[in-house]
Amino acid sequence: MSERAWDGSSRPHRRDDVVAVDVAGELVIWDAVRERVHRLDPVATLIWPFLDGGTPVDLLADDVAAVWGTTSETTMEGLIALLTQLDDVGLLVDGPKVIAFRPSTEAGASAD
Repeated sequence: MSERAWDGSSRPHRRDDVVAVDVAGELVIWDAVRERVHRLDPVATLIWPFLDGGTPVDLLADDVAAVWGTTSETTMEGLIALLTQLDDVGLLVDGPKVIAFRPSTEAGASAD
């Protein structure tokens, strides 16, 4: 069971080190760290690309609800359940994606 409590302010993002491949409209994800394969259902396949660490869950739920014609509350419940499942198998991390800045040491740039 997930130790993380997902809520509207959470910013889940998929792990960068997993490989996702579309197979007949559904994503198959290879987790080399855990040596496991996961097959996402059609709904999870649609949500996966938006788990980028930049969008809070409440905004994602609002967008999904608008597209599918459901209430934000119902969509939030389903989204939290999906995030919990993805988290339980180790495919997500929480928080904004951090991009490390590495100064260039090529000609014309200084590392000092």
